[in-house]
Amino acid sequence: MGTLHFSLDPNRLWLVISTILVLVALLYWNFKWIGKRKGLFFILRLSIYLLLIFLLFEPVRTIEEKPDEEASVAFLIDTSSSMGVKDPISRFSLVKEFLKGPLLEGLKEKYNLLFFTFASTFRRATVEEILQSIPQGKSTDIGQALDGLEEELRGQRLAGIFLLTDGAHNVGRDPRLVTERIPASIFSVGVGNPREFKDLQISEVQVSDFVFKNTPTDIGVNIRSYGFENKEISVILKKETEILQTKKVRMPEDGKEVSLSLRFTPRSTGSFNYKVSVPSYRGEISFANNRKDFTLQVLRDKIRILYICGQPSWEYKFLRTALKSNPSIELVSFIILRNPENISIVPENQLSLIPFPTTEIFTKQIFNFDLLIFENFTYTRFGIPKKYLENIRKFVMETGGSFLMIGGDNSFARGRYKGTPVEEILPVEMEEVKGNIIEGKFKMLTRETRHPILRLSDNPGENSQIWARMPELDGCNRLLKAKPDAIVLGVHPLIKNKYGNLVILAVWEKGKGRVMSVASNSTWRWSFQARGRGGTGAYYERFWHQAVHWLVKSPQLKLVHLNTDKKTYAKGEEILLSIRVFNKYYRPSEHARVYVELVDPSGKRIDLGSISPTDRRGEYGTNYLAEREGKYTFTATAWEGSKVLGRDTAFCKVAIPSVEWENAQLNEPLLRELSDLTKGKYFHISGIESEKIVLPEVKKVAPVVKRVVAVWNNPFIFLLLCILLGVEWYIRRRSGML
Repeated sequence: MGTLHFSLDPNRLWLVISTILVLVALLYWNFKWIGKRKGLFFILRLSIYLLLIFLLFEPVRTIEEKPDEEASVAFLIDTSSSMGVKDPISRFSLVKEFLKGPLLEGLKEKYNLLFFTFASTFRRATVEEILQSIPQGKSTDIGQALDGLEEELRGQRLAGIFLLTDGAHNVGRDPRLVTERIPASIFSVGVGNPREFKDLQISEVQVSDFVFKNTPTDIGVNIRSYGFENKEISVILKKETEILQTKKVRMPEDGKEVSLSLRFTPRSTGSFNYKVSVPSYRGEISFANNRKDFTLQVLRDKIRILYICGQPSWEYKFLRTALKSNPSIELVSFIILRNPENISIVPENQLSLIPFPTTEIFTKQIFNFDLLIFENFTYTRFGIPKKYLENIRKFVMETGGSFLMIGGDNSFARGRYKGTPVEEILPVEMEEVKGNIIEGKFKMLTRETRHPILRLSDNPGENSQIWARMPELDGCNRLLKAKPDAIVLGVHPLIKNKYGNLVILAVWEKGKGRVMSVASNSTWRWSFQARGRGGTGAYYERFWHQAVHWLVKSPQLKLVHLNTDKKTYAKGEEILLSIRVFNKYYRPSEHARVYVELVDPSGKRIDLGSISPTDRRGEYGTNYLAEREGKYTFTATAWEGSKVLGRDTAFCKVAIPSVEWENAQLNEPLLRELSDLTKGKYFHISGIESEKIVLPEVKKVAPVVKRVVAVWNNPFIFLLLCILLGVEWYIRRRSGML
């Protein structure tokens, strides 16, 4: 029922007394002046005033509530996917049998039974829901389950906790750190075969985020096994479908790891998918942990450049210094100090100068370089046969190498390259030898300053100003014109022929490679004169470094960039693709035709068709619903007219085998420790005996809860007051006192 008392603040007592005096005076005055029906009217007025005085003292009622004394027993049921393992009986089917068994029937008579499921998340459930569910959680977080249970049942009497799991805890906090807050004993029930199971698992692959082209790379692999003691197995490293290395290793005793190293040498730059795998054997509890996929970014460790100069020059001195100052460049240079026509009064074998290794360079070594530079060099003086020039053409066209020809008295037509395989790969057409050299200083007139070779500043306006201030060049080779599809980056501002201004700087893509021609070997003046004016040679160095990176196709200078918004997706997620496209002048391409092709996890090629542009200039986008697990390979190809601008490839993975399968065996040591820390007991699900389970008494009694209710804030009091006032008003009206 509760107790009644007044909660009036003593500081307001004077107000109540004053109100009582006023009410008494009013009552006396009303009684003096009324005539008939004095008794009834007096009683009504007195009742109203007494009720008001009672409410002014702020009466409250304190109600004592005693909570339900019935203790609860909580059941935590693991529904992660590892509970679906058959070793040899499905683990979750054993859990379902347990929930139908006699133990729960006996506990129902004494305790309130509460059921919860957990995997990567924790939630309350009913027995019926659990019996109809399928274990498919992507991870096991026992710590979160214990935390969630403690919060859910805080303040309730908890007699015990039954934890039904295989103990394959693989994410979240260590559950042993949570047990100190658990108010009851944990009775761990292990589910799974603790001994007679087989599993071969790659527990770890140790690899860097990126490696370097042509540099041997080691991949560390750790393997753990159960049931394969002393057995020799094969470990295979693959790139896509190509086997890179196979190594045999003998398995140690159960549960122990063996480590080995696999080595390979990447030959191409880019992002590639690799896989380490071991064979799958009958009887294993999981095949998902027999392989691990990983992606490696293969970078160019060093750009290998072969620089051949026909005779000493300032261009050679400055350019060689600029190239060697770049730590990403490995430079091998040859300068011809003595040409065959130079007379020597001593035998060749007594000269300190080494002979030019013609055959070695042009038949073998050339294909080990990324870029070949000829400056003022002619092949005719050294008896180099034309068939060796064919290797230069193959180096560019077939192997994707780069070639740069710099002008001079022995370059282009003056070097007798007209009519040779080298002429085929040059981006310019050459005039005849006669009158091929033009003397005099001139300031190169630049075109297409957005091209990365000419981009000396990221601000277009500032970039144009820099080129306008660049020092003059001195002399050049007379070239006829640029070939179709070549890009002219610089011309002579004054000298013209019937095709227009003479071409000084031109580039193009030829076959698999790229070629650049510079008709003057006086670009060194861009550095020399800039220093003479109190500046630096920074712009000269930046020009040549950017030229090298464009020639060797550095990834950041691609015309087509394909990206996915993530590298790993869950099954059923959308893969978002974005493609940035630039034209050959490195302007965002608004009118490109972009097509995307997909190779799905089964190896099937799927044409995703034409991709629509987005709101951003030069950007195209689409999405693809990932419905299957495995690796997805997207290739975007962009056209402008009938010409292919370029293509790019991106990889991603969908629903990589979850951590559930990395260690899917029953973890009895963890479950025993959880029980010991909470003074509980561990059982295997196949050996539970009801009579041996004695739940401890819950000594802590929940306190009595007192609830305070304000009497004045009661609708019935308000209704009573209204009734009394209404009756009093009615009597006064009938009596003619209104």
